[in-house]
Amino acid sequence: MNQMNNTGITAITGEALETMWSQVYAILNKVVTDAGESMPELYEDLMEQRASLVVYVKDGVIEAAVITEVIEIGPKMCLNIRHLAGKDRRNWLHHLPMMEAWAKDQDIDSILISRGREGWREILKPHGYKLQAIILEKDL
Repeated sequence: MNQMNNTGITAITGEALETMWSQVYAILNKVVTDAGESMPELYEDLMEQRASLVVYVKDGVIEAAVITEVIEIGPKMCLNIRHLAGKDRRNWLHHLPMMEAWAKDQDIDSILISRGREGWREILKPHGYKLQAIILEKDL
C-alpha cells in the first residue's frame, strides 16, 4: 500500500513518520508509557532506524501500529514486537502472517513479544505463539 488514503499495511519512515506522528502518538502513547518508555525516545529510535514502525490504515486513518526491532538472543535472530496497539484487532490481526513471512525472508529465527500484556497470550495462541518466559519487575 503506497497511499495513506487506502486500506492496508505499510511501513512508515522518515518524512512520512514526521507527518503521521500525531496519529501514531495517539495510538501508542499508553502502551509505550505503561512499558516505562517515553514517546520522544521512541520517536528518536524510529528516526535513527533502531526500531521500525508498521501501521494498519483504514480509509486513510491509522488504526493500529506496531514497533519492531531485530535483536539477537544467543544464537537466534528475533523480530521483537516492542509495542503493539490499535483499534478493533479483527481488522488487522490477520495481517500477522505477512510480518512473519517478511521476518523469515530476512533470516530471522523467531518473533518475540517482549512486553505484551496478559491478554495477548490467548489472542495469539491460535497463531502459534506460546509463553516462553515471565518478566518480573520492581520499581525502585
